[in-house]
Amino acid sequence: MPGPDGKTQYILHTASEVTERKRALKMVEEKSRSEQKLIDDLSALNEEYLATNEDLISKHEELFTANSELLKIKKELLTANHTLAENEKRFKILVEKSPVAMASLRGENFEVDIVNDRVLHIWNKDRSVVGMPLSEALPELKDQPFLDILKEVYTTGNPYYGKELKAMMGKEGALNECYLNFVYQPIFDEENRTVSILVVATDVTEQVQARESVLDIKNRLEIALDASRLGSTEINLSTGTMDSTNQFKYNYGYRAEEEFSYLDLYQSILPEYRRKIKDLVKESIKTNGIYKAEYPVKWKDGSVHWILAHGRPRYNKDGIADRMVGMNADITDKKLAEQRKDDFLSVASHELKTPLTAVRASIQLLNRIKEKPYSQTHIRLIEQSDKGIEKMCMLIDDL
Repeated sequence: MPGPDGKTQYILHTASEVTERKRALKMVEEKSRSEQKLIDDLSALNEEYLATNEDLISKHEELFTANSELLKIKKELLTANHTLAENEKRFKILVEKSPVAMASLRGENFEVDIVNDRVLHIWNKDRSVVGMPLSEALPELKDQPFLDILKEVYTTGNPYYGKELKAMMGKEGALNECYLNFVYQPIFDEENRTVSILVVATDVTEQVQARESVLDIKNRLEIALDASRLGSTEINLSTGTMDSTNQFKYNYGYRAEEEFSYLDLYQSILPEYRRKIKDLVKESIKTNGIYKAEYPVKWKDGSVHWILAHGRPRYNKDGIADRMVGMNADITDKKLAEQRKDDFLSVASHELKTPLTAVRASIQLLNRIKEKPYSQTHIRLIEQSDKGIEKMCMLIDDL
């Protein structure tokens, strides 16, 4: 309080107990802070909840999308499985109904999966082999190349084409020889891995045996032709080219390695015989008959030889003669022998006539004097006849 001089003379002090109030205010402040913290926490939680809710909504949408995709994939898989099943069914029908031998071998052990009756006929087996490894189904393949070829195809993924490969197939306890044309075609999965091998085969045993039989006949014919010195040829009438044996060429004075055409043949014939041979060939083509001719040919060394030739035309599907097959032989020795025979017969005929004339004359004279007494004339004529007969006997012996 101020004194008379205006200065603070004393201080008036009053006091009130506010402890409870302070405690209450402090408690209020603490509660306020707690509430604020709670509010802040709730706000944060709410934000987290909102964020989580948004994430959940996003995840839900993703799950919904994924579920839709899964449903779509499932549908596609079902469709694919159905298509695959249909394809497998069609493939099985294709194999089983194929007009050629077919089989499907599955896996590395080449398990017999699908077969048709034709391949079973080649294998000499029944359908009990289905499900068996090929090595067990066909044990006779053990020492043959087929299993090794299959392994190579399975490993490399490259197809194999076999042509007229010999196979020994078991039948009734024995091995029978057959010849096959076949294909080993690998089948791949979506990752390009070999999963099976498709076998397509054709039994060509009859064709191979027929060809070998023809070849054997041809070889025997060639041996016979060579032994008899006969040549053979086939002429292409449109080009004039010839497919001739060595003997055929040699009969015209050509070596085996030399080219020999129909023009060469025609020009080797002596000019005075060419028209005749040409007409014979034309007549043969016209009548589908066999022509036969003997004619002399001149070799390149100037020597003349005689040829005996036979030929017959061959016609295409249009009925046009496009080929001529023929054979020839060198008959020079025969012709020379015939000439020598003719010359000998001419000489022999002349030589026989002389003693025959003498014998005839003696007999005629004897006939005139047969009624006369026996004389020296009879003796002389008989001796002359005997000499003539002896000479004729010698000539006949020489002949």
